[in-house]
Amino acid sequence: MGTTPSTVHYELYIGIDLMAGEAVSLAITGLTYPRIGEELVLDGARGENLTLTVTEVDHYFGIADSTEHARVVVSTVATPNSAALARRLLDRETLDEWASHFPLIEPIHYGPPLAFDESP
Repeated sequence: MGTTPSTVHYELYIGIDLMAGEAVSLAITGLTYPRIGEELVLDGARGENLTLTVTEVDHYFGIADSTEHARVVVSTVATPNSAALARRLLDRETLDEWASHFPLIEPIHYGPPLAFDESP
């Protein structure tokens, strides 16, 4: 008789340039929470693999009497060989397309996309 593994849900925060406030966030469904110092390897389509090092794991709890208000945020930084891909994922369309190949990953978008006025 086999067992069915339970899943956990967390937000994966990928710090790109913390001084500029550049980051990417993903909603992850996994088998366990990563630990500080571990590497996460996301094997993407067409060889677009993203390797991240876990720097923090934070647990947040709301005042409501419900687990709906609890969340876990796993903070990471890209390894040097993944830094260029991580930076490209700052583009919303690129992030959506890259993440679409993972059944257990969803992009998280905070706020409207940035619009740049290129008029003189």
